[in-house]
Amino acid sequence: MTIIEPNKRKKAARKVIFGFGPIAAVVLTGVAASIWLYSDIVELRHAVQDGEVNLQELIVENAELKNRFFDLVDADALSEIAEKGGLVLEKYPSYLGAATKKLANSN
Repeated sequence: MTIIEPNKRKKAARKVIFGFGPIAAVVLTGVAASIWLYSDIVELRHAVQDGEVNLQELIVENAELKNRFFDLVDADALSEIAEKGGLVLEKYPSYLGAATKKLANSN
């Protein structure tokens, strides 16, 4: 009587193939995720560098605007503008004092 046994080597090969299949899938997924993450990090670094350059330009522009503003508000510049406009500096301006008679009579 002949007993037929299936080939045990084929079963072992299938176990190895099916055992490494999920592991390989996990590794490949990890590699793909790592590449995607690295790409996003590089894009983010470039965006940060662009933002830093933009910030430096804005800082310079802000300093220039402040210089122009302080040049316009300078006391000497304002005096020149007042003279050109025909304005006269009053030594005793009446609009700054309180009218004491009006305050006393307004019960």
